[in-house]
This record gives sequence, C-alpha cells and structure tokens, in this order.
Amino acid sequence: MDTEQIISLGQQALTTTLLLASPVLLIGLAAAVITAFIQTLFQMQEATIPLIVRLLTMLVALIVLTPWIVNSLLSFSRGILVNG
Repeated sequence: MDTEQIISLGQQALTTTLLLASPVLLIGLAAAVITAFIQTLFQMQEATIPLIVRLLTMLVALIVLTPWIVNSLLSFSRGILVNG
C-alpha cells in the first residue's frame, strides 16, 4: 500500500463514519430543539426531560436505522477487502 491508497482509505472511512452517524445525531438534535421549544412555551425548568427525550429518540432512530448502518458497513468492508 502506498501513501495515496492509505490517504484515500482514511478519507473513505471518515466519510462513511460521518454518513452513518449523521442521521442519528440530526434526529437527536431535532428532538432537543423541539423539547426546548415546548419547555420554553410552558415555562418548565426541568433539566432531565430533554435528556430523556433525546436518549429515547436516538435509541429508536438507532434501532430503526440499524439494518441500513450494517449494510453500509458491510459494503465498505467488502470494498476494502476486494480492492486491497
């Protein structure tokens, strides 16, 4: 393996990581924003509510997106093994 292949592999790995993590993180962000808006609307000062809502929505998103994540990781791994 030469330097260009290693750099290309690193770039592909980082791109794949970002692609796989971003849906779950964006869903968590959306849940946090919606929860913060509702808390502001009703003037609630409870700190544990947004944490629980974020964790539950990210857990559900992770469960729903697991087949896609696994397929993406498998295709990335096959590409590495086939292309060397």
